[in-house]
Amino acid sequence: MTLDELILLDKEEFINYDFKKIIFDARNISYSEDDAILNILLFKGNIYTANSDCDRLPVTLEFYKKLWGNDFYFWDDVKQNNFVEANGETMNSFVTPYKSLYKENHNPNPSSSIDKLFEEYAKLTHTIGNFIPVYAEKTGNGWASPFNGPRYRSTFDYWDLTLKDIKKILKDFECSNKSVDEFIKTVSNYNYKKYIIDSSKWILSFENWFNFITKNLLQNFLEDPKVYYDKFDDFYHNPKEFDCNPKEFWEGHFDGKVSAQSKNDLKDFLTFVNNAIKKRSKLIYEALTKNLT
Repeated sequence: MTLDELILLDKEEFINYDFKKIIFDARNISYSEDDAILNILLFKGNIYTANSDCDRLPVTLEFYKKLWGNDFYFWDDVKQNNFVEANGETMNSFVTPYKSLYKENHNPNPSSSIDKLFEEYAKLTHTIGNFIPVYAEKTGNGWASPFNGPRYRSTFDYWDLTLKDIKKILKDFECSNKSVDEFIKTVSNYNYKKYIIDSSKWILSFENWFNFITKNLLQNFLEDPKVYYDKFDDFYHNPKEFDCNPKEFWEGHFDGKVSAQSKNDLKDFLTFVNNAIKKRSKLIYEALTKNLT
């Protein structure tokens, strides 16, 4: 699958395209159109070989290059201009919320509303609307991301907590009236998470919170996404006035309740995130088809 082939899909196929299919095809694994949970469990059992992560397949890196190019500070090597596997990130994890509800055992109930939501999420986890390029650093002969793995320890890979951390550093930078280089020298003086400090060159290259949201097509992960659509011109000219918060996935998540504690928490999370991922996939489709025509 190449990016051009992906773009040939109609909009709905593109929005719902599960990148696990690429890995399954390469390994002669049967992909079930009826059981997304089975697909993700098979996927998790086959991740320890080359081209194992959907967010860093060749076609995914091609997608990052097409939309983001070299406009932002994705690498610590100024000579680097092509995306590498370490740049790939899946914004929201499937395993963390799944285990928080089902622990080690799960007997699916097709009539259960939460099982239906998890079935949809199992597919959407590896669609394009849940992928984003992040910062990578050169390590010997390879690359590693100080954002990707370390983010889990602070957020359990929930994107609302990640956006909350990113907004904090960008708003502090906006208020500082310092250059990026000057501000980076002071980041250790603030109470930022380590993964944010270590990836600050990338985050601050967006210059402000508005740019981070719009350039990464993350409007639908905000409390009030219509702010972006209804008042685009105002905020475009006054980006420092853009202060819309990330949407909290469930009540208390921003106040330390990092893991979902109940089915209601998970229903809130799954209902919102499934919708947000699909809407972001739609924005990505529109951006890619515009760039390719």
